[in-house]
Formats: sequence, C-alpha cells, structure tokens
Amino acid sequence: MSGSLGTAMLWWWDVYVEPFNLYYHYAALRRFLTGVCFSRAGFTELDYRVVENEKVNASNTGFEVFGLRNGTFAMGWVRNKDYNWFNAVNNYTLKTVGGVDVELPGFNAGSYLFEVWDAYSEEKTWATRVESSNGRLIVEIPSFLKDVSFKIIMVGK
Repeated sequence: MSGSLGTAMLWWWDVYVEPFNLYYHYAALRRFLTGVCFSRAGFTELDYRVVENEKVNASNTGFEVFGLRNGTFAMGWVRNKDYNWFNAVNNYTLKTVGGVDVELPGFNAGSYLFEVWDAYSEEKTWATRVESSNGRLIVEIPSFLKDVSFKIIMVGK
C-alpha cells in the first residue's frame, strides 16, 4: 500500500547484517517512527502531484514521493530516482532534485506542521506551517541529493 515505506527483507541477515553488526542503520528509522501506531492509524497511500510553477525545471523533478496518510497526519520518503545501489557503486554524480512544490490531497481542514528529516540520521532539518485548502496541502520539497523523509502533523483547526 505504501509503495516502499519501510525496511527491506534481508535474506542475508545471518551472513551480512549480524557478522558486520549493521543494526545501527535501523536507529534512524526507529527515531523517525517513534510514537507512530500503525495498527490504529488508519493509513492510506499518500498521493502527490508536482505543482507546475516557476520553480519547476527539467532537472529538479527527478524524485518520487512515497507515504502514508490518515487525514490529520502523514509521513513519507522522497527518493532521488538516480540514487540507487548501481549508481552508488559506480560513483555516479548525483544531481540535486527538489526545490519544488507538491500538492498532497486527503487532509482535513486545518493547520499542519510540515517537518523535513534527514533520511539517514533521521534528525529533523527544518519545519514550516502549512494550511489545508479544499482538503489539500501544498508543501515545498527541499532541494536534496539522496533522500529525505517528512512528517505532516495537524496542529490546529
């Protein structure tokens, strides 16, 4: 349903993760998900659309947004389409993407806090308030090289 929000199944757990003690990679995800109760949240898939305006150009829209929402809360991951294992091991030079607005439908009327997180340390990097209009939020996806995560939290009606 979420289109990739979560961890991969590591079939080589016993010969790679455990022997090299790679569990620390999950600490960032744990920090990001603290307080989220998946069984009671009533999540559905988060849709998005890039808003066509002066910020958009041919080089900054090479990203995808994956996420979950429930009307008053959302969380997700914004992935640079060029950041993958093949390009990483072949030293591909990534281009900055983002810096554009996206429209997110399915939100109740009110004020929201849009938090952006570093997807690797899961430290919050910045936040801003946005207002829902006709069930939709417009948020700016920041410029980035690899990936970013986000949370959207209702803070007032």
